[in-house]
Amino acid sequence: MLTVYEFTDYKKFVRNWLKTQPKHGLGFFTQFAERVGTSSAAISQIFNDVRELNLEHAVELSEMLSLGEDESYYFLLLVEYARAGSAKLQKKLLAKIKSEQIQQQKLINRIPKDRTLTEEIKSIYYSSWLYTGIRNLIAIESIQTIESLVVHTKISKTRIQKVIQFLIEHQFLKSDGGKLIVLDKKTHLENTSPWVTKHHQNWRIKSMEAMQNYDEGDLFYSSPMSLSEEVAQQVRQQLPELIKQINERVGPSKSEVVRCLNIDWFRY
Repeated sequence: MLTVYEFTDYKKFVRNWLKTQPKHGLGFFTQFAERVGTSSAAISQIFNDVRELNLEHAVELSEMLSLGEDESYYFLLLVEYARAGSAKLQKKLLAKIKSEQIQQQKLINRIPKDRTLTEEIKSIYYSSWLYTGIRNLIAIESIQTIESLVVHTKISKTRIQKVIQFLIEHQFLKSDGGKLIVLDKKTHLENTSPWVTKHHQNWRIKSMEAMQNYDEGDLFYSSPMSLSEEVAQQVRQQLPELIKQINERVGPSKSEVVRCLNIDWFRY
């Protein structure tokens, strides 16, 4: 999914955005010209690199592009960068642009959280996939008892009971007449946490186990590649946006199945 944070050139962003629209955004520039009270020819000159947008028109354009508040500020920053009249000003604005891009790459700023865990709790909660896995399984109506968890996971009842006890004690779950209920609290590990590597390892091990019992509903994809630095940066910008969109759809959906998403993107 296209995101403005992939770009340092606002015109390039707009051109790429138009490609994602029906009929490649036919008539969009005419509508924009009418909105800001100028001619279509003047708008064409802007996007043919003859002149630059002014900030007032940039605000209107950001609304037509349906950009959020933070995205709109970033878009205006790109316009200011393009309009900068000196190399010194361009350098300062570019540094700000790069800083904003880095901030947007940090998932802690993209995915909301509403619970902070102590380091002691984290050391247990992220020690095994079972703690997060069982929380998600219990969200499914047919798997809300210890007995059903034992059958589904094929893990001993003693081990399941120990995990459940921990989750109840620390208010991840509650028990109501023998039925387990998930308390609606999200958690998120910062990428600087000492537990984040263990958390990733837990689920990648589960992924490798799942590969041995491949199911049609599964998808495993590995693609070592060589590519341009520009495209590599674009992909790096797109992945957090994709994760954000997935989380926005998953959150309000009904719990019917459990899945694990692993995305790896690294230099080697």
